[in-house]
Amino acid sequence: MAKKSKSLNLLYLLGMVLVAVGFCLPLFFMKNPITGKIVAGKTTGWNFINFNRDVLTSLGALFIFIGAAAGVLFSFLKLNKARLLKCITLLLILVGAILIFVAFNNSAISQLVGKGALKHAFVGLYMIVAGWVVALIGWL
Repeated sequence: MAKKSKSLNLLYLLGMVLVAVGFCLPLFFMKNPITGKIVAGKTTGWNFINFNRDVLTSLGALFIFIGAAAGVLFSFLKLNKARLLKCITLLLILVGAILIFVAFNNSAISQLVGKGALKHAFVGLYMIVAGWVVALIGWL
């Protein structure tokens, strides 16, 4: 049983690392208007953090990164309530994603941009989603 628990903890750790790394990578791509080639955009998770512009989006982005960093930390620490803390980190990431989604869908213009942004998802966004799923499997 200890071996299974160790491998699941490793799976959880891998998922949280994927979320943290994905947060730092480009989240969207764009097409070069001249050549038509797909190039990585410059928007990372850090670009969403600007409390002067939008508090809800900034909190969501912070929740995603803090949840991932705390999840990595909880994978290494021997704590009594580690399972509960890992669940909280997964929920924190999910709440952060929901906050960003709600912030992007509060007006007709942002809904258009949001739908376009989902069509232009790039490596970072895929890594965040995949990492969250992997961490959830490791937690279960």
